[in-house]
Amino acid sequence: MPNFSALPEALRAAGESSFERLPAEYRDALGDHQSALCYAFALSDFIARVCQQYPTICRAMISQSDTITLSTAEALDKKLKTCQTEEQLFAVLRQYRHHHMALIAYRDLCLDQDIEQSLHQVSLLAEQLICAAYDWLYKVFAERLGTPTYQGVPQPMQIIGMGKLGGRELNFSSDIDLIFCYPHTGTTEGGRKSVDNQTFFTRLGQKLIAALNQITEDGQVYRVDMRLRPLGSSGPLAIHHAGLEDYYQSHGRHWERYAMVKARVLNPEPNFTPALYDIIRPFVYRRYIDYTSVDALRDMKRMIKQEVRRRGLVDNIKLGEGGIREAEFIVQSFQLIRAGREKSLQTAGFSDALNELYTQGVFQSEDYLSIKSQYLLLRKVEHCLQQFDDKQTQSLPSDALGRQRLAIALSADRETYADQYAHINHAMGQIRRHFNVLIGEENHVSGESPHQEWVDVWRGEFNSDDWLAQLEPFNLSHPDEVIHQIELAHQASHKRAVGERGALLVEHLYPLLIAEILHHGKGKSQAKIQCLLASIFNILSAISGRTAYLDLLIENHGARQQMITLCGASPFIAEQLSRFPLLLDELINPSSLYEPIDHQQCAALLRQFMLRVDPDDLEWQMESLRQFKLSYQLKIAAMDVAGALSVMEVSDHLTFLAESILAFSIEIAWQQMTQKYGNPINTSEFDKGLLAVAYGKFGGIELSYGSDLDMVFLHQSERGTMTQGSRQIESAQFYQRLVQRIIHILHTVTHSGKLYEIDLRLRPQGGSGLLICHVQGFDKYQNEDAWTWEHQALTRTRCVYGSDSLVTCFNAIRQSILCRSREPEQLVNDVVSMRQKMSNHLLNQGDIASQIKHGQGGIVAIEFLTQYWILRYSALYPELTQWSDNVRLLDQLAARGLISDEERQSLTEAYLWLRAQAHNIAIGREVELSGAEYQKHRQEVIAIWQRHLIAEQSALD
Repeated sequence: MPNFSALPEALRAAGESSFERLPAEYRDALGDHQSALCYAFALSDFIARVCQQYPTICRAMISQSDTITLSTAEALDKKLKTCQTEEQLFAVLRQYRHHHMALIAYRDLCLDQDIEQSLHQVSLLAEQLICAAYDWLYKVFAERLGTPTYQGVPQPMQIIGMGKLGGRELNFSSDIDLIFCYPHTGTTEGGRKSVDNQTFFTRLGQKLIAALNQITEDGQVYRVDMRLRPLGSSGPLAIHHAGLEDYYQSHGRHWERYAMVKARVLNPEPNFTPALYDIIRPFVYRRYIDYTSVDALRDMKRMIKQEVRRRGLVDNIKLGEGGIREAEFIVQSFQLIRAGREKSLQTAGFSDALNELYTQGVFQSEDYLSIKSQYLLLRKVEHCLQQFDDKQTQSLPSDALGRQRLAIALSADRETYADQYAHINHAMGQIRRHFNVLIGEENHVSGESPHQEWVDVWRGEFNSDDWLAQLEPFNLSHPDEVIHQIELAHQASHKRAVGERGALLVEHLYPLLIAEILHHGKGKSQAKIQCLLASIFNILSAISGRTAYLDLLIENHGARQQMITLCGASPFIAEQLSRFPLLLDELINPSSLYEPIDHQQCAALLRQFMLRVDPDDLEWQMESLRQFKLSYQLKIAAMDVAGALSVMEVSDHLTFLAESILAFSIEIAWQQMTQKYGNPINTSEFDKGLLAVAYGKFGGIELSYGSDLDMVFLHQSERGTMTQGSRQIESAQFYQRLVQRIIHILHTVTHSGKLYEIDLRLRPQGGSGLLICHVQGFDKYQNEDAWTWEHQALTRTRCVYGSDSLVTCFNAIRQSILCRSREPEQLVNDVVSMRQKMSNHLLNQGDIASQIKHGQGGIVAIEFLTQYWILRYSALYPELTQWSDNVRLLDQLAARGLISDEERQSLTEAYLWLRAQAHNIAIGREVELSGAEYQKHRQEVIAIWQRHLIAEQSALD
């Protein structure tokens, strides 16, 4: 039995304090077992919390300590048969989960249970809870909607467990990754209301997720992650077999193959499960020896290293070098390579696969035993860390109490935390060694620089004569200025506290980059060389305390060259790299940096990027969205400065990026709101009753770097209806709070900045109006109260998120307003007057960007001309309302003879040239407006403005 008195004083105090919070009658009834329970409480706040909430578990924990086993599935089913309501179902699931998890934690922490047994118990418990909840809910939905059928045969929803749940190796505090599918399309039979199978299984899946994921007074069963399903968060919640097969054959990615190695049907049925595995196996396992898997795994590992750098993870036993993930990579890579031929390797469990690889002679006895023992040690450490407080963590503790707990929980012959820490690091070193043999990676810092003479000059005291000799071959006009610049960087680098290893890296990296910058700058002006040196020194200053990034630049010549090239081409990129060093990761693979990109790829990459983020960690979700935006925006900027994208293509990609991030942000906000308040009536994850309308540059697909997002949000909830959660609020209030949360996600400044400035002033009543209004209220406002300039703005709108019904409704309102007959005199006066007001308030003659936008013949003048023509002629030509971007609108106007083809060409060329200059300003390139090209475009726009607006205004007067 555990010895409470032998614990350190701090742990004894923690255990006694938790014990005192038990009800008195339970404390007294424990008698001689009090010290055993105090021992458990000292090591685990989770065990203490469960016993305090459900005191009846205390005696069961102590009295059965030698024979703790999980109850059978029949025991849970018996409890669920007493449930008459969903609330009762939720309570039973949570209480059952907490009871058994506390027993497992007690056995693990206090009685040194074998880790493989613990992994199996945690996985079995999860499987029982998921399947029992599914069975209960299926019956309820079948009574209400009928039984889903295909050709008269009842259809089940198949629940695929992914990750460690699929491998029966679930973490103690893990979330669960699931995929829902069903055999065939069809309709339900025998219920009060018949629906198609897709609807039935979607609603069933939503309720099953809520039964497991929703937080109630009894807490939560599991965090449920559905993002591994086809098309991720934007895909159908449940998919039929034919759709699943089509997706994997046509769109399946290598990382999905890797993930599907762990796929296991949790509720198998003999009539349907073999067909499902027949779809999965050919996708995952190739018939030939598949050595390409190693390259793909190397790429995935690189992404994990990037994640560790970005998050600044320290002592992470899962993602760190030699961690749990690398051990899994070793085994799963051989499965992907060989299991197409060796069917015995087609197993979801790590230990089963490793054992089979040993049997087949892939691993020698020594390597096999090393990998297995080190892996199980790390899994034991992971379990202990999570059992302390039922939190999903894989980082070794930094606090004294956590370190004492871990040292005692692991015990063996290593009594101190320092001993355990050394043992864990040794284990990770062994796994790293095996991983390097397979993947072919070696971390090293070369002791001999390719520019060793520059390193020698940098070391020690700064000597101007030595530097002058180094600079002589480059024929600089004023080498003393460059030497002074280097001297300041040298002094600054020695003042920073970077540690012994950091100092060694800095000593190599600074002179290496100086040499490469000077070679890169041959033939360029000294001013540009000095500007580039300043940019690179700023970046090095930003990363000087982060050895992972110093390592990256020393080891990767290509990354250094990309950094020098891009910083030399764009001060904007240089500033981004210095502010956000995480972007250095994007320089590792130049082919990826300049790879063509499209809208669908952007959304898919965002989904993949966000898969690694805990959906319950809002702070890290927000930070990750910002990191993705910065990384993707860098790709666009790199292709921009390389001349690979036109100005319209740059805007297209920046707009698609904003749309993808907006959609994901709405999904995050929706999940948070519905968990708290429930859904508004007649809404679901796939039809939220919400519409986001883009205005201005966003609406016109013309975003630039740093553009705001002009938007209006609409909803269609019925007046007076309430949400359907346990904490109900009025639906209209729900949508107000939803938009507030969306703005919070997009606008809040985190470590990586903010996503976008959000401008909602174009909504009805402007800044004094509600953040979101009903679609009928929007219709009424546009028809009765909107000003001409608001109808002008409507020409630049399009729906960027929302259900089909709301999109159709908005488009009808938009067309109705734009196609209204207008008095020409009033229209031209309103447009000219508003143009003059904007110029008076916003034009800054001393600012080039302001002149390009608001000056005579500038961007706004062209936009106002186009808007005027659309408002004037759409009553005669409704098809003019089809587009929202200026270039296509001008094409439409010319096609109908409303402007001449020469006018269309002049306005289009001027518009694109001016936008290109605006882009150049945004990425830090020099722009001058004194040239002949600017004057030509400006005069042509002014002439068209005079001819169509000023002259017409005079004629009408």
